[in-house]
Amino acid sequence: RTSFKFAMGTPEQVELAKLQHQNTVADITDTLESLLDEGRAMDRQDYRSCGESMREFQPIAKAIRQKAEPLTNKYFMLKVATIDVHECVSCAGSALDACTRVEEALAEQ
Repeated sequence: RTSFKFAMGTPEQVELAKLQHQNTVADITDTLESLLDEGRAMDRQDYRSCGESMREFQPIAKAIRQKAEPLTNKYFMLKVATIDVHECVSCAGSALDACTRVEEALAEQ
């Protein structure tokens, strides 16, 4: 029988990794909340302004989805919100519905 020792790092390294993870989750959440506000505001814009806002915010929505990709299923609803937020910051007729789904997913997280 063979046994292996496996070290995850020093206690300080483990604590640092936890803090970095918490900061990542907080950053994703903050960005989603900001995009949610922007998406709702876009509903009151004329089509040209909405298009400009969409070009500004959709790349941010895409980046935040990529940032959330490696999160575990513990953050499933947060990951769901990162999917719906792309539509929320669009000029689509269903954008407000997507914003509502983002808000609900954040509330469940």
